[in-house]
Amino acid sequence: MRAILVLSLLWLSGCDWLFPDGDNGKEPEPEPEPTVELCGRWDARDVAGGRYRVINNVWGAETAQCIEVGLETGNFTITRADHDNGNDVAAYPAIYFGCHWGACTNNSGLPRRVQELSDVRTSWTLTPITTGRWNAAYDIWFSPVTNSSNGYSGGAELMIWLNWNGGVMPGGSRVATVELAGATWEVWYADWDWNYIAYRRTTPTTSVSELDLKAFIDDAVARGYIRPEWYLHAVETGFELWEGGAGLRSADFSVTVQ
Repeated sequence: MRAILVLSLLWLSGCDWLFPDGDNGKEPEPEPEPTVELCGRWDARDVAGGRYRVINNVWGAETAQCIEVGLETGNFTITRADHDNGNDVAAYPAIYFGCHWGACTNNSGLPRRVQELSDVRTSWTLTPITTGRWNAAYDIWFSPVTNSSNGYSGGAELMIWLNWNGGVMPGGSRVATVELAGATWEVWYADWDWNYIAYRRTTPTTSVSELDLKAFIDDAVARGYIRPEWYLHAVETGFELWEGGAGLRSADFSVTVQ
């Protein structure tokens, strides 16, 4: 009886010999992910062991912008965005897989001919804000040649708009409405120095899981906007910013290409 009483008292007191680390048997808290802040217009950082790259990418303005980037996951948050750029996009902070203007991530297998693609899938989660003018969108680039150092002239840009705020719209004009990957999308098109195609979801969302990008690519090929012999260079996702944008967050990005 005395032994039972002693053990009971020790249990209630959280005795160190029962739980030497003093945490009552709980798993230790994980170490916080190391982060880096990018504030230069063209600042970039490899993440997830080089599989992806995050870019600050203030390409359309000179206003200040900063993003905080998780080096292990590539998750990033816009911490400063002083943009007020009227009808023009100021920046596209993003994470990408493949080759962006000649800068390639590790072992992506891109560029790769469109006609050789059997499956392209992606997942992504975004945290929206209710202020400013912005979209949350994929930006997928195609070119007739394998070198993208000078851009994608003569090729195609395929955007997939998942969310937006402030009345922003895709470029060009609306040409169709389609059912793809389990949702309904407006199709927009413009003939610039490259073919611009945008699929805007009719019901905004904050996440996609294993989204079938090849379904969008195949639809654009069928419309004559992308040629099968062209090369897929990059799958990017992030936020086009016209005004503001601080507080937007990107997380859980992944891409697989087969």
